[in-house]
Amino acid sequence: MSTSQDSSGRSPDCTQCPRITPCDGNRNAANPYLSLSDGPKREPVIFEPDDLLVDRFRIVRSLGNGRFGSVYLAEDLTRSVSVALKAMQVLSGEQGASRFRREMAGFNAILDCRHVIRVHDLHVIPRGGSEVVLLSMEYAEGGSFKDWLSKHKNDLETRRTTGVEYFKQACRGVGAIHDAGLLHLDLKPANLLLSGGVLKVSDLGASSSRLWDQSTWDESATCMGEGTPLYMSPEHFQAAHPDDLDERSDIFSLGIILFELLHPKCRPPFWGNLARLRELHTGAATPQLRDIGSPQAEVVGRSLSRDPLSRYQSVWDLIQDLEKDVITNSPPPSDHHEPEPEIRTMLEEASESIAGGDLKAATKLLDRILSIAPDHTEAGSLKEELQSRYEESAQLYQEISDRLDREDINQSAEWLAEAIELYPEHPCGPPIQRRFLAKAKQYGDAMESGVAALKEGDFESAHALLEQACRHRPNDAIAKSLIQRLSHIKGMRQSIDQAIIEKRFEDAKHLAACADHEIGRLLSL
Repeated sequence: MSTSQDSSGRSPDCTQCPRITPCDGNRNAANPYLSLSDGPKREPVIFEPDDLLVDRFRIVRSLGNGRFGSVYLAEDLTRSVSVALKAMQVLSGEQGASRFRREMAGFNAILDCRHVIRVHDLHVIPRGGSEVVLLSMEYAEGGSFKDWLSKHKNDLETRRTTGVEYFKQACRGVGAIHDAGLLHLDLKPANLLLSGGVLKVSDLGASSSRLWDQSTWDESATCMGEGTPLYMSPEHFQAAHPDDLDERSDIFSLGIILFELLHPKCRPPFWGNLARLRELHTGAATPQLRDIGSPQAEVVGRSLSRDPLSRYQSVWDLIQDLEKDVITNSPPPSDHHEPEPEIRTMLEEASESIAGGDLKAATKLLDRILSIAPDHTEAGSLKEELQSRYEESAQLYQEISDRLDREDINQSAEWLAEAIELYPEHPCGPPIQRRFLAKAKQYGDAMESGVAALKEGDFESAHALLEQACRHRPNDAIAKSLIQRLSHIKGMRQSIDQAIIEKRFEDAKHLAACADHEIGRLLSL
């Protein structure tokens, strides 16, 4: 009796591959931000529109629910951009945030992020007696490459031209990941997202690196525990640990995607449940595409070799061979076709904006250039520089905020000046600057009132006010000196009282004279 399969080749009745059983609802299964392969099924994390999380993310709407949790479209009020916000409830006794930590650490290791979905921040918030992990990332408004393939399923010509150009963009993202010493390990059309007309690689949660600490992995993680069987390499099915894999496993996955892209019926080379896929991936002959150009067929065949030694050893070699194919030498896909002189004009305007301190305007211009020409070296370099300045300024503001939380304004003025110079009009700036000014005023008021109380002889109030000023500026030499003198006078008065109690009147008289002398010196300052 035959077994029914869903659109991704998964058998809903298959008990051998629970990891690839689709989640409830087609909308969720197709959501480009959701992984269906992350351990035990979690309940959706429910947020409502307009909910405000960590005083920063305003929920717009749900993008779907998956096995690991939920994803929302949110407004990042700090960056003033739309973001995709992944939310996962940490189950009792598990290292629930490890996948998100890998995704964050993986992105931070990548130097060229033009073809990789940006990962912004990781937050942990209390919720209902447990914790919810939040990961904010670049929102890809264009959907996934899986959606694009479905839309152009019956348009082979578009897939062989525009589609191949998109595929090369994804390969550049994979190349950047590999150059950072990482493996993706879960490449598939659903994890390639369109943002600003550029196809980018997403979901580094399954990524592997020999730099990862062993604790980075869940205790239950296995090699088969990461990845999607339909797109896995033969060695991915057989390896005992991700350390046994290398870049060639990702290249095989890219070969599967390229095969699907170029196949007349837009389908991958292998089909079936987990047991059948394992058999085909590890034992079947290298699949061949017919009726396509020889160079493209050779690229597909070499990428899908069962022997890793016969595959491309670098994704950059794969790209180079695709670039040689005259069939695919069409311009990169874009909704805009602006001439080079106009790009040059925008680049000059961006440079002028940077020089004038208007980095927001410069960023918009550079984003427009890169949406037209994703590989524009100068624009990409400037954008990376601005991003680095943005993040360095944000780090400074965070350090200032941490100090202000401890009522400490030491060095904050210098750091504020440095942060403003690095990135004028940084969205983190205004609230931190207001907090700093409020704390600085509290310090100034406490110092002024403390000195006034001192001159009036109200030493107890003066001591309390000066200690309050020292909490704002722990290293304030003047306040510390005055507090030390007041403490000394207070100690002398206690000694006078004790001498009187013990009827040591001569000692009391001597101490009183010393105290008067010290008070006179203090009031003369």
